[in-house]
Amino acid sequence: MKPEPQTPPSAPETTPGMADDPAPRHPVRRAINIAVGSVLLVVGIIIAPTPIPIGLFLIAIGLFILTRDSERAREAVRWVRRRVGALDRGLRKVEPRLPRGIARVIHVTDPNAPAGPSRRPEPAPASSG
Repeated sequence: MKPEPQTPPSAPETTPGMADDPAPRHPVRRAINIAVGSVLLVVGIIIAPTPIPIGLFLIAIGLFILTRDSERAREAVRWVRRRVGALDRGLRKVEPRLPRGIARVIHVTDPNAPAGPSRRPEPAPASSG
């Protein structure tokens, strides 16, 4: 009988800069990301009242960038999601349909998810039918 080749366990998938990432981003890159995210957030808030809702997209992109590199931003998003049930329900509903990186950011800001490394989203089960 031939022995089965052993495959090394695959490393868990992580997004650089997240709180449970074993290899965090370089401090300069992290600072640049926080600055860019902050600028997008502020500009989005300023132009949000305009008739074309570009400000809402800038706010979403700015928050996405900030939550990847800032625990304070993740806590702020969790705080908002706890208080705005409709936003939380909407994010949970679209999370399985989004690309993995965006879904992961939504998952780590889930106010009901357990704290720590277990915040990683589980792969969605394949639907049969």
